[in-house]
Amino acid sequence: MEKLIQVGICTQPHGIRGDLEFKLSSPDDSILAKNFKIILFPLNEKSKLSPNGTEFIIKNIRFGNKVIVTLVGVDNRNVAEDMIPFKVMAARSDFPETEADEYYVSDLMNLKVFLKSNNDLIGNVEDFYDNGQQIVLVIKMLNGEKIELLFIDSFVPDVDIDNGYIKVFLPEFIE
Repeated sequence: MEKLIQVGICTQPHGIRGDLEFKLSSPDDSILAKNFKIILFPLNEKSKLSPNGTEFIIKNIRFGNKVIVTLVGVDNRNVAEDMIPFKVMAARSDFPETEADEYYVSDLMNLKVFLKSNNDLIGNVEDFYDNGQQIVLVIKMLNGEKIELLFIDSFVPDVDIDNGYIKVFLPEFIE
């Protein structure tokens, strides 16, 4: 089965022509563009989308204060409202290729996390989010606790996607 990556959600329509307002995980670095294929999954029972996902093609997308998307086949507000709320997924294989030293943050999911200082395994990357300034990694520790770590060189100096791990420096907390 093809690996799908969540790139955002939609909880409201925009205007009367069937446009949708997307809330994207990374609007500044979005892969979404005209003619890009996305798969929509319902967020709850209010959505009339198939629980198995429904494929759409982006007819038009406008970035600004809001990300406004027009989908092929969605041409009025009633159709748009029937679809909402939903999550927006894209096939990882449809992402543009990266340079040799670049990767997508979604590729960090489930990587093992080691301490840079002594190479001890401490957990794995469970999730991430954008706080508006930078990416924050959510790490599930071996003891079940979760910590959040800014995805910056000071805390995450080593990323090795091919070998399935990252190395981190944990911040010191003052009590």
